[in-house]
Amino acid sequence: MIAMLTASSSELHGWTSLLIKNVWLEKSLTDKQITQYRHLSVWLLAFILFVIVAIVFPSSFSLLFFFGNLYASLIPAVMYILITEHRTGPAPAIIVAIGSVIGIVSHLSLHSFFSIWASFLSACLLFIAFYLFNLQKYKKPME
Repeated sequence: MIAMLTASSSELHGWTSLLIKNVWLEKSLTDKQITQYRHLSVWLLAFILFVIVAIVFPSSFSLLFFFGNLYASLIPAVMYILITEHRTGPAPAIIVAIGSVIGIVSHLSLHSFFSIWASFLSACLLFIAFYLFNLQKYKKPME
């Protein structure tokens, strides 16, 4: 239970950091506004995860793979943001959500371990496509 709580709190922190620093593009946010956005995003994400878990109703072992899917789709987003070092808008959050959904769907239909790879690889492929699209759009590498 402690491992699941730690994993879920780390996941929520990762998602909120991704949302606040890259989706809300306002640079002039005060600390109070950042805290408000962080609380709003934590409650929203916690509610979404609660609904997903309530519908799927996984076992304890399966729940670890569920959060593994979320982590696996978040890894390419963190790598992308660190490599490009610029604000990208809502695209990373959307790509992470798509990767997570692909992982969860493959978790329901295929083996649990494969679902983590599916989540990670789909998010990687989507980030590569997003990078190439932006490369074509601006005709220069993003810096």
